[in-house]
Amino acid sequence: MGKNKIISVTVGLSITIGIAFNEFLSKYPNVPFIVGLIITFLVSISIHEFLFWLITKLINHFEPLLKLYWGKMYIKGYWSYTYIVNNKKKYGAWCIEQDMDSITIKGFGLTAEGIRRSDVQSLTSLIPRGNDFEVVNMRRDISEDGTMSDSFYYSKTTLHLQQRKTFLNLFNYPLMMDGATYIYGGAFSGNVHQQLKFRKHTDAKNEYEIEDIVKSMITS
Repeated sequence: MGKNKIISVTVGLSITIGIAFNEFLSKYPNVPFIVGLIITFLVSISIHEFLFWLITKLINHFEPLLKLYWGKMYIKGYWSYTYIVNNKKKYGAWCIEQDMDSITIKGFGLTAEGIRRSDVQSLTSLIPRGNDFEVVNMRRDISEDGTMSDSFYYSKTTLHLQQRKTFLNLFNYPLMMDGATYIYGGAFSGNVHQQLKFRKHTDAKNEYEIEDIVKSMITS
């Protein structure tokens, strides 16, 4: 759908209503022409702002509308991920929030014992790169003594959203993604997490549930 289309709709409606309101005022000759134009302008602006506010609220508060708005880029929810580094399979999760304006990501990796070994927070929304996307994150990793570092570094994750075929392409948002992560800074600087694969878990309702799901994946 896109915000520009919503603005086009609200502007069109406000102009139409403004024209009708101006014709209504023209029936009252005691209202000066200039005053009528000013009133019509103010009414149109107010209607536009109200409609845009209302549509924004509806989209942000009703999930089906948010899905329609983002279409194939709707990725809100809880995702597990795996990747390969040094021939070892690693596990983690992304918790993705999404509204009309932005996409924010909070992620973490887990050790083989189910302990958090990394903490990731997005600094950007999805950045288009051809048919795929990138997101820049700040991250910190567990130190050699087993404590989480206070220093943050950076990483970039490339994402390919695996589209699904649905009726009339409605709600064809992905349930799988793949890509790679590149780390810049810190002890793991230069590492590339290859064969990065994400899977959405619609049954997970919060960060703790997706963490339990990933722990079960590690032990299975």
